[in-house]
Amino acid sequence: MLELTYMGKNVEKLKVIGLFGNDLRKVLHEAIFFPHPEYNTGTLKVDEPAAINRDSIIDVTGNITIGKNSMISDNTRIYTHEHYLEGHDILLNVQAIKGVKWLDKKIGSDVWINANTIVLMKCNEISDGVFIGAGSIVTKPILEPYTIWAGNPAKKIGNR
Repeated sequence: MLELTYMGKNVEKLKVIGLFGNDLRKVLHEAIFFPHPEYNTGTLKVDEPAAINRDSIIDVTGNITIGKNSMISDNTRIYTHEHYLEGHDILLNVQAIKGVKWLDKKIGSDVWINANTIVLMKCNEISDGVFIGAGSIVTKPILEPYTIWAGNPAKKIGNR
C-alpha cells in the first residue's frame, strides 16, 4: 500500500498492487495527482508486472485499474475527470456550483499506450491487448480487444 499526500494532507490510501521495484514506485509518486480532492479521490490498482514511464500524468479523481503486462509510455496523460461545460456560464462559476464529473477507468492486460498519448475521461475502458499509437488522443472506450488505434481522435486502424 502506498500512501500519498495532497497539499500536505493525507488523502485516501492509494492501492498499488504488484510493483516490481523502487523505480516504478518513484515514478508513481511523480505521475499520480489528485486535481480535485474536494470532490473525489480514487485509487490506482496496478497488476504485476506493468510499466509506467517517467513524465506521465495519471489523474486519480476516479478509480483506475491497470492490468498486468501493460505499458504506459512517457509523457502519457490519463484523465478520469472533466469539467461541466454546459451553458454560457463562466466556467469557474459552473465548477463552484456543480463540481467536476469523473468516471472510473479500466485498462486491460497487455495494453501498450505509446508516448505522448492523451486518454480522456470518456474513455472509461481499454480492452485487453490494445495498442495505441504515439501522440493519439483517445476520446471514447476501446472495447474490441487486440486492436490497434491511432490518431486525433484515435480510430481503429488494424488488429494485433
